[in-house]
Amino acid sequence: MMENLYDNLHIKLFEEIINGELNPTKARFNNANVLKGLIEEVNTIKVAVLPATENTLEFIEKTDFTLFGYKSQSDYDLDIRRLSNGKHEIYIKPLSVYEPLEVVEIPIFNSFKCNCYLELLGDEFERITVRAEKILDNANDAKQTGAYASKHVQKSKKLFHDAKRRLKEVQKNNNTEDIYIFFILSLFIIRTILFYQKMFRPYLKLQPDTEEKLMHEVLTILSLKKLCSLFQSEKSGDCKVCKKSLIENIVCSEGDVKEDHARYEKISYNKKSQPVSTGTSTYERIKVNGQINVLVDVFLQMLDKIKVKEGMFIETSRTNLRDFFLANFNDKKDKPYSYHTLNTYLKPQRTDKRIKDESDRKIDLSEFLDSE
Repeated sequence: MMENLYDNLHIKLFEEIINGELNPTKARFNNANVLKGLIEEVNTIKVAVLPATENTLEFIEKTDFTLFGYKSQSDYDLDIRRLSNGKHEIYIKPLSVYEPLEVVEIPIFNSFKCNCYLELLGDEFERITVRAEKILDNANDAKQTGAYASKHVQKSKKLFHDAKRRLKEVQKNNNTEDIYIFFILSLFIIRTILFYQKMFRPYLKLQPDTEEKLMHEVLTILSLKKLCSLFQSEKSGDCKVCKKSLIENIVCSEGDVKEDHARYEKISYNKKSQPVSTGTSTYERIKVNGQINVLVDVFLQMLDKIKVKEGMFIETSRTNLRDFFLANFNDKKDKPYSYHTLNTYLKPQRTDKRIKDESDRKIDLSEFLDSE
Protein backbone atom coordinates (compact mmCIF):
# COMPACT_ATOMS: atom_id res chain seq x y z
CA MET A 1 0.00 0.00 0.00
CA MET A 2 2.78 2.44 0.99
CA GLU A 3 4.62 2.00 -2.33
CA ASN A 4 1.51 2.54 -4.46
CA LEU A 5 0.41 5.56 -2.43
CA TYR A 6 3.89 7.09 -2.59
CA ASP A 7 4.16 6.59 -6.36
CA ASN A 8 0.74 8.15 -7.00
CA LEU A 9 1.59 11.21 -4.92
CA HIS A 10 4.37 12.61 -7.05
CA ILE A 11 2.39 15.07 -9.17
CA LYS A 12 -1.10 14.24 -7.95
CA LEU A 13 -1.75 17.73 -6.59
CA PHE A 14 -1.53 19.33 -10.05
CA GLU A 15 -4.09 16.85 -11.33
CA GLU A 16 -6.42 17.62 -8.41
CA ILE A 17 -6.27 21.35 -9.17
CA ILE A 18 -7.10 20.76 -12.84
CA ASN A 19 -9.77 18.09 -12.59
CA GLY A 20 -10.31 17.17 -8.96
CA GLU A 21 -11.19 18.36 -5.48
CA LEU A 22 -8.72 21.25 -5.48
CA ASN A 23 -10.15 22.94 -8.57
CA PRO A 24 -10.27 26.65 -7.58
CA THR A 25 -13.66 27.15 -9.27
CA LYS A 26 -15.31 25.09 -6.51
CA ALA A 27 -17.42 27.14 -4.11
CA ARG A 28 -15.58 25.95 -0.98
CA PHE A 29 -12.49 27.88 -2.02
CA ASN A 30 -14.31 31.15 -1.51
CA ASN A 31 -14.06 30.41 2.22
CA ALA A 32 -11.03 32.07 3.83
CA ASN A 33 -10.79 29.41 6.56
CA VAL A 34 -10.56 26.66 3.93
CA LEU A 35 -7.87 28.55 2.04
CA LYS A 36 -5.92 29.26 5.21
CA GLY A 37 -5.55 25.55 5.94
CA LEU A 38 -5.05 24.42 2.34
CA ILE A 39 -1.46 23.17 2.62
CA GLU A 40 -2.17 21.23 5.80
CA GLU A 41 -5.36 19.75 4.31
CA VAL A 42 -3.68 18.67 1.08
CA ASN A 43 -0.66 17.09 2.77
CA THR A 44 -2.50 15.33 5.60
CA ILE A 45 -2.53 11.80 4.18
CA LYS A 46 -3.43 8.37 5.47
CA VAL A 47 -0.22 6.46 4.83
CA ALA A 48 -1.00 3.09 6.41
CA VAL A 49 -3.64 0.89 8.04
CA LEU A 50 -2.06 -1.63 10.41
CA PRO A 51 -3.72 -4.83 11.67
CA ALA A 52 -4.29 -5.13 15.39
CA THR A 53 -1.48 -7.69 15.60
CA GLU A 54 1.21 -5.37 14.22
CA ASN A 55 3.34 -3.22 16.50
CA THR A 56 2.65 0.39 15.53
CA LEU A 57 5.82 1.86 17.02
CA GLU A 58 8.03 -0.69 15.28
CA PHE A 59 6.36 0.11 11.95
CA ILE A 60 6.99 3.82 12.47
CA GLU A 61 10.63 3.31 13.42
CA LYS A 62 11.44 1.28 10.30
CA THR A 63 9.52 3.50 7.85
CA ASP A 64 11.09 6.49 6.10
CA PHE A 65 8.20 8.97 5.99
CA THR A 66 10.36 11.67 4.39
CA LEU A 67 9.73 9.82 1.11
CA PHE A 68 6.36 11.58 1.00
CA GLY A 69 8.14 14.86 0.29
CA TYR A 70 9.74 16.01 3.53
CA LYS A 71 13.25 17.33 3.97
CA SER A 72 13.55 16.15 7.57
CA GLN A 73 11.61 14.35 10.29
CA SER A 74 11.03 17.65 12.09
CA ASP A 75 8.89 18.84 9.17
CA TYR A 76 6.01 16.42 9.79
CA ASP A 77 3.91 14.89 12.55
CA LEU A 78 2.25 11.46 12.71
CA ASP A 79 -1.31 10.95 13.93
CA ILE A 80 -2.19 7.40 15.03
CA ARG A 81 -5.91 6.61 15.17
CA ARG A 82 -7.24 3.39 16.68
CA LEU A 83 -10.31 1.94 14.95
CA SER A 84 -13.11 0.00 16.60
CA ASN A 85 -11.89 -3.26 15.04
CA GLY A 86 -8.45 -2.87 16.66
CA LYS A 87 -6.65 -1.67 13.53
CA HIS A 88 -4.58 1.50 13.51
CA GLU A 89 -4.60 4.22 10.88
CA ILE A 90 -1.47 6.35 10.51
CA TYR A 91 -1.76 9.85 9.08
CA ILE A 92 1.11 12.17 8.21
CA LYS A 93 0.64 15.95 8.32
CA PRO A 94 3.02 18.85 7.58
CA LEU A 95 4.53 21.13 10.19
CA SER A 96 6.38 23.34 7.70
CA VAL A 97 5.57 25.21 4.50
CA TYR A 98 8.34 24.98 1.92
CA GLU A 99 9.47 27.97 -0.10
CA PRO A 100 10.52 27.13 -3.68
CA LEU A 101 14.28 27.45 -4.01
CA GLU A 102 13.78 28.55 -7.60
CA VAL A 103 12.42 32.09 -7.58
CA VAL A 104 9.51 32.32 -10.00
CA GLU A 105 9.03 35.92 -11.11
CA ILE A 106 5.31 36.34 -11.63
CA PRO A 107 2.93 39.19 -10.80
CA ILE A 108 1.37 39.16 -7.34
CA PHE A 109 -2.40 39.36 -7.54
CA ASN A 110 -3.82 41.14 -4.51
CA SER A 111 -6.18 38.31 -3.61
CA PHE A 112 -6.08 36.06 -0.56
CA LYS A 113 -7.33 33.10 -2.61
CA CYS A 114 -4.69 33.55 -5.33
CA ASN A 115 -1.85 33.95 -2.87
CA CYS A 116 -2.91 30.85 -0.94
CA TYR A 117 -2.80 28.83 -4.16
CA LEU A 118 0.56 30.40 -5.04
CA GLU A 119 1.94 29.32 -1.67
CA LEU A 120 0.44 25.84 -2.15
CA LEU A 121 2.06 25.42 -5.58
CA GLY A 122 5.43 26.64 -4.36
CA ASP A 123 5.29 24.22 -1.43
CA GLU A 124 4.27 21.34 -3.70
CA PHE A 125 7.01 22.00 -6.24
CA GLU A 126 9.59 21.70 -3.46
CA ARG A 127 8.02 18.41 -2.35
CA ILE A 128 8.16 17.12 -5.95
CA THR A 129 11.89 17.81 -6.06
CA VAL A 130 12.41 16.10 -2.69
CA ARG A 131 10.53 12.97 -3.80
CA ALA A 132 12.38 12.79 -7.11
CA GLU A 133 15.78 13.25 -5.47
CA LYS A 134 15.03 10.40 -3.08
CA ILE A 135 14.12 8.17 -6.04
CA LEU A 136 17.47 9.00 -7.63
CA ASP A 137 19.41 8.54 -4.38
CA ASN A 138 17.90 5.08 -3.90
CA ALA A 139 18.23 4.05 -7.57
CA ASN A 140 19.66 0.53 -7.82
CA ASP A 141 17.94 -0.57 -11.03
CA ALA A 142 18.58 1.64 -14.08
CA LYS A 143 15.63 0.16 -15.96
CA GLN A 144 13.22 0.83 -13.10
CA THR A 145 14.54 4.38 -12.60
CA GLY A 146 14.23 5.03 -16.33
CA ALA A 147 10.64 3.81 -16.27
CA TYR A 148 9.87 6.16 -13.37
CA ALA A 149 11.47 9.09 -15.18
CA SER A 150 9.70 8.47 -18.49
CA LYS A 151 6.36 7.98 -16.75
CA HIS A 152 6.56 11.21 -14.79
CA VAL A 153 7.79 13.33 -17.69
CA GLN A 154 4.87 12.05 -19.78
CA LYS A 155 2.38 12.57 -16.94
CA SER A 156 3.68 16.10 -16.44
CA LYS A 157 3.28 16.85 -20.15
CA LYS A 158 -0.27 15.49 -20.09
CA LEU A 159 -1.07 17.71 -17.09
CA PHE A 160 0.50 20.67 -18.91
CA HIS A 161 -1.87 20.04 -21.82
CA ASP A 162 -4.83 19.83 -19.43
CA ALA A 163 -3.76 22.98 -17.54
CA LYS A 164 -3.61 24.95 -20.80
CA ARG A 165 -7.07 23.70 -21.70
CA ARG A 166 -8.40 24.83 -18.32
CA LEU A 167 -6.65 28.18 -18.68
CA LYS A 168 -8.46 28.70 -21.96
CA GLU A 169 -11.82 27.65 -20.49
CA VAL A 170 -11.72 29.87 -17.38
CA GLN A 171 -11.10 32.96 -19.50
CA LYS A 172 -14.64 32.60 -20.86
CA ASN A 173 -16.05 33.41 -17.40
CA ASN A 174 -13.53 36.24 -16.95
CA ASN A 175 -12.91 35.30 -13.31
CA THR A 176 -9.54 36.91 -12.72
CA GLU A 177 -8.70 34.76 -9.68
CA ASP A 178 -9.26 31.48 -11.52
CA ILE A 179 -7.37 32.73 -14.58
CA TYR A 180 -4.45 33.69 -12.39
CA ILE A 181 -4.39 30.34 -10.57
CA PHE A 182 -4.38 28.28 -13.77
CA PHE A 183 -1.72 30.58 -15.21
CA ILE A 184 0.67 30.05 -12.28
CA LEU A 185 -0.20 26.34 -12.28
CA SER A 186 1.00 26.19 -15.89
CA LEU A 187 4.26 27.87 -14.86
CA PHE A 188 4.88 25.36 -12.08
CA ILE A 189 4.13 22.42 -14.38
CA ILE A 190 6.68 23.83 -16.83
CA ARG A 191 9.22 23.93 -14.00
CA THR A 192 8.32 20.33 -13.12
CA ILE A 193 8.80 19.06 -16.69
CA LEU A 194 12.18 20.76 -16.95
CA PHE A 195 13.19 19.54 -13.50
CA TYR A 196 12.39 15.89 -14.30
CA GLN A 197 14.18 16.11 -17.65
CA LYS A 198 17.30 17.57 -16.04
CA MET A 199 17.29 15.31 -12.97
CA PHE A 200 16.84 12.08 -14.94
CA ARG A 201 18.65 13.07 -18.15
CA PRO A 202 20.82 9.89 -18.28
CA TYR A 203 17.68 7.73 -18.13
CA LEU A 204 15.66 9.54 -20.81
CA LYS A 205 15.93 8.94 -24.54
CA LEU A 206 13.92 11.88 -25.88
CA GLN A 207 15.38 15.35 -26.41
CA PRO A 208 14.46 17.64 -23.48
CA ASP A 209 12.03 20.53 -23.95
CA THR A 210 13.05 24.16 -23.68
CA GLU A 211 11.53 26.81 -21.44
CA GLU A 212 11.04 29.04 -24.46
CA LYS A 213 8.91 26.50 -26.26
CA LEU A 214 6.76 25.61 -23.23
CA MET A 215 6.26 29.22 -22.15
CA HIS A 216 5.30 30.19 -25.68
CA GLU A 217 2.51 27.58 -25.54
CA VAL A 218 1.10 29.28 -22.43
CA LEU A 219 1.35 32.78 -23.90
CA THR A 220 -0.56 31.76 -27.01
CA ILE A 221 -3.49 31.04 -24.67
CA LEU A 222 -3.05 33.89 -22.21
CA SER A 223 -1.11 36.68 -23.91
CA LEU A 224 1.09 39.11 -22.06
CA LYS A 225 -1.34 41.86 -23.02
CA LYS A 226 -4.24 39.98 -21.43
CA LEU A 227 -2.13 39.00 -18.43
CA CYS A 228 -1.22 42.61 -17.67
CA SER A 229 -4.85 43.69 -18.10
CA LEU A 230 -5.72 41.50 -15.10
CA PHE A 231 -3.54 43.69 -12.88
CA GLN A 232 -4.51 47.14 -14.13
CA SER A 233 -6.25 48.00 -10.87
CA GLU A 234 -3.05 47.39 -8.92
CA LYS A 235 -0.42 50.14 -9.16
CA SER A 236 2.24 48.11 -7.42
CA GLY A 237 4.42 47.66 -10.50
CA ASP A 238 4.22 43.87 -10.41
CA CYS A 239 3.03 43.63 -13.99
CA LYS A 240 5.95 45.76 -15.14
CA VAL A 241 8.31 43.32 -13.47
CA CYS A 242 6.55 40.41 -15.13
CA LYS A 243 6.67 42.11 -18.53
CA LYS A 244 10.36 42.90 -18.23
CA SER A 245 11.18 39.28 -17.46
CA LEU A 246 8.88 37.82 -20.12
CA ILE A 247 9.75 40.00 -23.11
CA GLU A 248 12.81 38.52 -24.80
CA ASN A 249 12.75 35.71 -27.30
CA ILE A 250 9.27 34.29 -27.79
CA VAL A 251 7.04 35.61 -30.54
CA CYS A 252 3.56 36.32 -29.21
CA SER A 253 0.50 35.27 -31.16
CA GLU A 254 -0.71 38.88 -31.06
CA GLY A 255 1.22 41.10 -33.46
CA ASP A 256 5.01 41.30 -33.44
CA VAL A 257 5.49 41.49 -29.69
CA LYS A 258 8.16 39.12 -28.42
CA GLU A 259 7.46 37.40 -25.14
CA ASP A 260 9.71 35.18 -23.10
CA HIS A 261 9.50 33.23 -19.86
CA ALA A 262 11.02 34.61 -16.69
CA ARG A 263 14.63 33.74 -15.98
CA TYR A 264 14.37 32.16 -12.57
CA GLU A 265 17.48 32.81 -10.52
CA LYS A 266 18.00 32.49 -6.80
CA ILE A 267 19.25 35.77 -5.32
CA SER A 268 22.23 35.54 -2.99
CA TYR A 269 23.99 38.27 -1.03
CA ASN A 270 27.34 38.52 0.70
CA LYS A 271 26.72 38.01 4.40
CA LYS A 272 29.37 40.58 5.35
CA SER A 273 28.47 44.22 5.67
CA GLN A 274 30.02 46.02 2.71
CA PRO A 275 29.61 49.20 0.66
CA VAL A 276 27.12 49.10 -2.18
CA SER A 277 28.10 50.86 -5.41
CA THR A 278 25.55 52.67 -7.56
CA GLY A 279 27.08 54.64 -10.39
CA THR A 280 29.74 56.95 -8.96
CA SER A 281 28.42 56.94 -5.39
CA THR A 282 29.10 54.44 -2.63
CA TYR A 283 27.15 53.98 0.58
CA GLU A 284 27.16 51.64 3.54
CA ARG A 285 24.41 49.12 4.24
CA ILE A 286 21.97 50.52 6.80
CA LYS A 287 21.78 48.87 10.22
CA VAL A 288 18.24 48.53 11.64
CA ASN A 289 18.03 48.27 15.42
CA GLY A 290 14.27 47.77 15.47
CA GLN A 291 12.10 44.84 14.41
CA ILE A 292 12.06 43.85 10.75
CA ASN A 293 8.26 43.59 10.66
CA VAL A 294 8.02 47.25 11.77
CA LEU A 295 10.28 48.32 8.91
CA VAL A 296 8.41 46.17 6.38
CA ASP A 297 5.08 47.54 7.62
CA VAL A 298 6.23 51.14 7.00
CA PHE A 299 6.91 50.37 3.34
CA LEU A 300 3.74 48.30 2.93
CA GLN A 301 1.66 51.22 4.20
CA MET A 302 3.14 53.40 1.43
CA LEU A 303 2.66 50.60 -1.10
CA ASP A 304 -0.89 49.57 -0.21
CA LYS A 305 -2.61 52.18 1.99
CA ILE A 306 -1.24 55.70 1.53
CA LYS A 307 -2.62 57.18 -1.71
CA VAL A 308 -1.82 60.42 -3.51
CA LYS A 309 -3.34 61.88 -6.66
CA GLU A 310 -1.00 59.88 -8.92
CA GLY A 311 -1.69 56.56 -7.20
CA MET A 312 -0.08 54.79 -4.26
CA PHE A 313 2.63 56.73 -2.39
CA ILE A 314 5.28 54.39 -3.80
CA GLU A 315 5.04 52.09 -6.82
CA THR A 316 7.04 48.89 -6.96
CA SER A 317 6.55 45.14 -6.75
CA ARG A 318 6.82 43.18 -3.53
CA THR A 319 9.60 41.20 -5.18
CA ASN A 320 11.55 44.38 -5.87
CA LEU A 321 10.86 45.61 -2.35
CA ARG A 322 12.22 42.36 -0.95
CA ASP A 323 15.40 42.72 -3.03
CA PHE A 324 15.73 46.36 -1.89
CA PHE A 325 15.69 45.26 1.76
CA LEU A 326 18.21 42.50 1.07
CA ALA A 327 20.57 44.85 -0.76
CA ASN A 328 20.44 47.76 1.69
CA PHE A 329 19.58 46.76 5.27
CA ASN A 330 21.26 44.76 8.03
CA ASP A 331 19.69 43.57 11.27
CA LYS A 332 20.67 44.71 14.78
CA LYS A 333 23.64 42.28 14.69
CA ASP A 334 24.76 44.00 11.47
CA LYS A 335 23.99 40.88 9.41
CA PRO A 336 21.89 40.86 6.20
CA TYR A 337 18.29 39.78 6.62
CA SER A 338 17.21 36.30 5.57
CA TYR A 339 15.78 36.03 2.06
CA HIS A 340 13.04 33.66 3.23
CA THR A 341 12.13 35.82 6.24
CA LEU A 342 11.60 38.89 4.08
CA ASN A 343 9.78 36.86 1.44
CA THR A 344 7.36 35.61 4.10
CA TYR A 345 6.76 39.06 5.65
CA LEU A 346 5.94 40.52 2.23
CA LYS A 347 3.41 37.85 1.24
CA PRO A 348 -0.08 39.40 1.15
CA GLN A 349 -1.62 36.40 2.89
CA ARG A 350 0.88 36.25 5.78
CA THR A 351 -0.92 38.83 7.91
CA ASP A 352 0.03 36.77 10.96
CA LYS A 353 3.62 37.99 10.55
CA ARG A 354 2.73 41.68 10.35
CA ILE A 355 3.01 44.19 13.16
CA LYS A 356 -0.43 44.54 14.75
CA ASP A 357 -2.26 47.88 14.45
CA GLU A 358 -2.62 48.11 18.23
CA SER A 359 1.10 47.44 18.85
CA ASP A 360 3.09 50.22 20.54
CA ARG A 361 5.91 49.53 18.05
CA LYS A 362 3.80 50.25 14.96
CA ILE A 363 4.69 53.43 13.07
CA ASP A 364 1.42 54.74 11.63
CA LEU A 365 2.32 56.82 8.57
CA SER A 366 -1.22 58.13 8.17
CA GLU A 367 -0.39 60.58 10.97
CA PHE A 368 2.46 62.07 8.94
CA LEU A 369 1.51 61.57 5.28
CA ASP A 370 -1.62 62.91 3.64
CA SER A 371 -3.85 60.17 2.24
CA GLU A 372 -6.19 61.15 -0.59
